[in-house]
Amino acid sequence: TAYAAALCEGHAARLRAAPPATPAPAPPPPLAPAPAPPPARAPAPAPPPAPATEKFETYSWDQTDKFVTLYVPVEGATAAETTHDVGDRSFALAHARAGKTRRLAVSNLCGPVDAARSKLVLKRDRIQLRLAKAAPGDVWSALDDTLDRRKADRDARLAHGDLKGASTQQLLADMYANASDEERASLLAAAAAGADKRRGRAGA
Repeated sequence: TAYAAALCEGHAARLRAAPPATPAPAPPPPLAPAPAPPPARAPAPAPPPAPATEKFETYSWDQTDKFVTLYVPVEGATAAETTHDVGDRSFALAHARAGKTRRLAVSNLCGPVDAARSKLVLKRDRIQLRLAKAAPGDVWSALDDTLDRRKADRDARLAHGDLKGASTQQLLADMYANASDEERASLLAAAAAGADKRRGRAGA
């Protein structure tokens, strides 16, 4: 009918007049994945442990006109385990076994030595280091020169220094002040023995 046709025409006109539908916005692009962390570095290998080093606690020495000989107790020491070095007034001896090194060294020998004539001797139960005296016939007061230097210093003080004209009591006090622990023990023992003798004479 004419009325229905008019309604259809009006509806079509409204559709033509309506603005086109706005398209939906495009979805955002997907986020790029985070970069993978760098591979962890393997820890550096630990350095090998340093060999333990100790001093030889037990040794002895003696002397002749030509040699000063050191005796260090070691069972079955071999040449591969033992090293030594001798200088004009020094020596160093080392023995390494089972990851442990033991050393004996003196850097201020009592007298000069001849390194070329000095030698190492390995025995079944000990190491011997024979130091050839550079001045045969010299008598060493000790293995090192500590006592000799102390005596020279004291003699100079007695002759020209603060001990010149000192009393016996002052000399004894200075001797005690500059003595080693072993020497102090000897001085105290001597003083005690002297006091005992004096008391014995007084009571007689």
